[in-house]
Amino acid sequence: SSYSQVAAGEYIGYLTGASGSGGWNFDNIRTLNYFLENFRRGAVPRATQNIYGGEILFFKAWDYFKKVKLFGDVPWLTKTLNIDSPELYGPRTPRKEVMDSVMACIDTAIAWLPSKNDAAYQTDRISKETALFLKMRIGLYEGTYRKYHKELNLDGTSFVTACKYAAEQLVKDGY
Repeated sequence: SSYSQVAAGEYIGYLTGASGSGGWNFDNIRTLNYFLENFRRGAVPRATQNIYGGEILFFKAWDYFKKVKLFGDVPWLTKTLNIDSPELYGPRTPRKEVMDSVMACIDTAIAWLPSKNDAAYQTDRISKETALFLKMRIGLYEGTYRKYHKELNLDGTSFVTACKYAAEQLVKDGY
């Protein structure tokens, strides 16, 4: 319902959460990037590292997906920033680049996460199937958004196709 409020100029989301940012808050992205920069340092098996890395990439994709839905172009940050980082004042990254990066994140998460049928899967953790559902949602949204917003001059076919293949994978696996 907040999207219709945004369109009508009545959105008051800036009054809630993220210290009044209205969603323009990158604290989670900073935390996720910090983890991604350091998770290979742990003295744990590579397969376990991949599971945790996959979960973090899942949340990075999801957070950026929400930001793009609300703001369009947003800065794509790939490293941990500090208060003196010049990227803090950098330009927004074009939507195409951000959404391509989001799909790359979710694809890596799918590759690294265990299926619910795998021995490595733990209850109440992010699974490959959960990541496939997010990929479907991202692909369907972005593909149809691009279709109906021709002024962007972006082709959404690859996103709709990604949605289709994610759905087929889930059906094949019995979900």
